[in-house]
Amino acid sequence: EGNRMKSLPTSLGNMANLEIIKCGEMIREIIAPGYMLSTEPHQQTKEIKEYIRMIAGKEMMEWKSVKLFLVGEEYAGKTTLLMKLKEEAIPKKQERTDGIDIRELEINKVHYMAWDFGGQKIFHPTHRFFMTHTAVYL
Repeated sequence: EGNRMKSLPTSLGNMANLEIIKCGEMIREIIAPGYMLSTEPHQQTKEIKEYIRMIAGKEMMEWKSVKLFLVGEEYAGKTTLLMKLKEEAIPKKQERTDGIDIRELEINKVHYMAWDFGGQKIFHPTHRFFMTHTAVYL
């Protein structure tokens, strides 16, 4: 509490002997929204260090396959957006997504595994079990 840190020094990403970074909930204000972190301290520190290296540009990579998550409120248009990305016809009446609908698509030679999450509030707590920091979120 009282910590006013607004960013993490890039040098943290290269500290091989650093085992635990204690920053509490403040880390949520520093790391990009949607970036999922473990709650286990050693694993969380490893993930924070990976994140720092990634944003510092030291581990740039070209992705050929991407996990794409469509999340939001029910009837927000997530499935319709996915259908547009796949260049599919949009039906006049569409059933809501119940659970998760996983579809494949390819855009500009990049393969996407699209996870279309049902927007019902009962499903929201389960989203975190599937999400990773390397995914793209819509």
